[in-house]
Amino acid sequence: MNDKLLIGIGLCLCSALVQADYLDVIDVKLKPACTLKDFIALNKEMNEWGKPYNMTGEVVTSIFSDAPNSTAWVGRSPDATSFGKAWDAWRTARDKGEAPVSKLNARWVECTEILYRRAFDSY
Repeated sequence: MNDKLLIGIGLCLCSALVQADYLDVIDVKLKPACTLKDFIALNKEMNEWGKPYNMTGEVVTSIFSDAPNSTAWVGRSPDATSFGKAWDAWRTARDKGEAPVSKLNARWVECTEILYRRAFDSY
């Protein structure tokens, strides 16, 4: 076989191994009007909205942490580009007051106080 063809095949195979998910991590404090059960229900509805963008979220609570009462929302996209498309669609719909995003966003604001937000690549 041609050496260039072998190198090309090798690069394609290696690129599949280093594919990183993009994680959007938002550490929150739940407001008194919102229970963990409420926040989990909100996340399920947000996941329905995120399906066309290949974005899902999960609610995590700490087991071992320097912040033992910590709750976070972890959004997952296949890559930063996919996340950016979902984020742009979310902000546009929110700013235009379009349902269901405007209602989901209002519930998010009623339910949480954001403590920090970070993004990660997950390998």
